Amino acid sequence: MYMLFRKNKKYTLMHKDIPVLEAPYSTSSHTFTKEPVILNDRHVPLGIRKDGGVSLNRLNYWWVWRGIPDYRVS
Repeated sequence: MYMLFRKNKKYTLMHKDIPVLEAPYSTSSHTFTKEPVILNDRHVPLGIRKDGGVSLNRLNYWWVWRGIPDYRVS
């Protein structure tokens, strides 16, 4: 018996109940792997915009700093 794992799954970034963008996400490298599809332009985080679109590098940088740090007590 074996399990098949997909390396890249598509995830939807939400702002509360509003879908903002959708992009493939690698759980092994913890990064978005391709340019996202914008679902709601008004709710895209300001730090990830570049030349009227969304930058994959900026999205990944923003995502790293949105996480809860390991040292934080739950």
